[in-house]
Amino acid sequence: MASAVTSGGYGYMLHLRWSGNTAKQEALNVQRKRRQILREGGEFEPFKMLIGAVFALLVLTIIVSAIQSFEQFRTKISIEKFYSGLQNATNQPNGQLLVIDNVFFEVDTIFAANSIARNIGLKEGCLELDASRPAFENPSRQLVKMLSNAETSVFARCRTNESGGNPACEVSCCVSFGEQSCA
Repeated sequence: MASAVTSGGYGYMLHLRWSGNTAKQEALNVQRKRRQILREGGEFEPFKMLIGAVFALLVLTIIVSAIQSFEQFRTKISIEKFYSGLQNATNQPNGQLLVIDNVFFEVDTIFAANSIARNIGLKEGCLELDASRPAFENPSRQLVKMLSNAETSVFARCRTNESGGNPACEVSCCVSFGEQSCA
């Protein structure tokens, strides 16, 4: 048994045989569905999704980079604030306690007394470091290591050798991280 189907005004006939051969009918149905998808633009949906995913990844990368940049900027400003405060204490060795608030240090930052002393104009051995918070490791009075990222206060007290400071130094300073522990 055969049936004839005319396609909407195009003038050609398509013959199907219904005698158990349904593969041809399925192939025709698939072709119709493809044409319908093409008319609706559906075949491009996966590509549109891919483009959207790539764009979202790009935006996410930009946001993460900006956040990292702000953290680096925060750390740089804190280090400058730290050294500026120590320089002020060294320039006025009157025995008064100088507090440097809200400085941010990153994990694994190491402060060495001799290096800091050179940066602020003191002789080696004229600066002592102390740290009493769990975020710091202080194996000696010459070294402080950050164990985690932390925002803290730094305390500095500088004296001349005539006002109770180290007799071998014209100016000597004590710097403590976290809590005031300089006598």
